[in-house]
Amino acid sequence: SIIRITNGYDRMTDAEVLEKCLFIHQQVSTKTTLFPTPVPAMLVLKDSIDEYQASMSSAQTGDTAAISQKNQNRDALIDKMHQLGNYVQLTANGNPQIVVEAGMADEKPRTAKVLGEAVIEAVSYTGTSGELKVAAKCPNAKGYVAQITSDPELKPESWKSMKNSTASRCLVTGLTPGTVYFIRMQVSGSRNQSTYSNIVSKMAV
Repeated sequence: SIIRITNGYDRMTDAEVLEKCLFIHQQVSTKTTLFPTPVPAMLVLKDSIDEYQASMSSAQTGDTAAISQKNQNRDALIDKMHQLGNYVQLTANGNPQIVVEAGMADEKPRTAKVLGEAVIEAVSYTGTSGELKVAAKCPNAKGYVAQITSDPELKPESWKSMKNSTASRCLVTGLTPGTVYFIRMQVSGSRNQSTYSNIVSKMAV
């Protein structure tokens, strides 16, 4: 799963913003080993939370000026929470548990999409000697790399990746006419998943 930093403050009610900010402040403040130099400082953030909470109470009277001040304090607090989110993200350096420790993980983390079956749909000639066109498909794929070998035993070390292939349709060049080549696609996903397609053979001309 991919842990996302909480950033949907604009979609929260005033009470939800206050509750979330108080919780995150408590989490970061009590975990000084993980978060030794938070930005903004926790005292600065607490002052902003207190100002926002006080202005929420004042705005309950319906006074236009009080509501305007509450909205300004809310915006200022959210800006500080975004700064703190950036700090936590840099501190986490890809470790989702640190994001969780800060209280900033969304309740429903995104799940990486599972790669589907990779299939080479066609291998055809281009009309130019030593070239082949390869077309493949794989649901949820993010990258494709064509791999070739002329070894009929398909030894693992014999496969060569084509550097110019990154899409599902790619051009394989530099082939020796009259040689039978075996072709497969190495397919990657959004979270470093990897899979291989079926293997197709074709003689270069």
